[in-house]
Amino acid sequence: MPVVLPRATVDELRLLVEPLTDGEAGDYDTLLKLVGEAQIVLLGTSSLGTHEFFRARAELTTRLIKDKGFVAVALPADSRAVQRLDSFVQGRSEDALAIGALGDVTSFPSWVWRNAEMLDFVGWLRNYKDHSRHVGDARATNQPAPSLGQLARERHGPRTVLVGFSTFSGTTIAAAGQGRPPRRQVLPPAPTDSVEALCRALEIPRFYLALRGIPQPLADALRTPLLERMVDAVFDQQFGAETYVRARLADQFDALIYFDETRSIEPLDVG
Repeated sequence: MPVVLPRATVDELRLLVEPLTDGEAGDYDTLLKLVGEAQIVLLGTSSLGTHEFFRARAELTTRLIKDKGFVAVALPADSRAVQRLDSFVQGRSEDALAIGALGDVTSFPSWVWRNAEMLDFVGWLRNYKDHSRHVGDARATNQPAPSLGQLARERHGPRTVLVGFSTFSGTTIAAAGQGRPPRRQVLPPAPTDSVEALCRALEIPRFYLALRGIPQPLADALRTPLLERMVDAVFDQQFGAETYVRARLADQFDALIYFDETRSIEPLDVG
């Protein structure tokens, strides 16, 4: 596939990425080394309704908790709903099961948290506790408003690690309009002048790329503004071009996780 960066740059980049397997325990060892002594790790996905992103984010979070000693998980959700989830995880809830703990997740877009992938993760958090008794830097894009990643970097500097997730094509769950029910939609193949097309050109179906500390010539090349897909809770596949921003990948994230083709999450509420 044609890309806007020179072929030599693509070939050099291919040598730096680490292929990922399907859930092997050592998949994210290198990322944990990059995290080092960081106190904040933000995991930002380019689509809110993608199964592979949810699964990888959960796997990374469990590793951060078990291997790096992280003690808190923050969710951009309604405070009442999060408090009920926290009570369940801490063993202070009347909810016997994880699905009950998600009962206060009712506001739009509820499917972002009320899905099978989240259910598994909340269950893991509860079991682990029992046994143990919008993320990229917005300054690297053409987004007008600051992102959580930008604010964290400005305040905490290198103690913050920003991890992005990307996919070339697949399906996602999103609503066609505000307040409308979710439906499965197609993520069309990304345009040639995009981050996603660059990742596909590496010809590795799923991989991890450390951007922090990347050789300077490659970092300079990855500061070329490329299109980057960002699919929110509201998305209509007929107007896919509206979901792209311009981003300088080397400045936006400390690491990138890529899945060439992805599928949608499984909402708990269908209707």
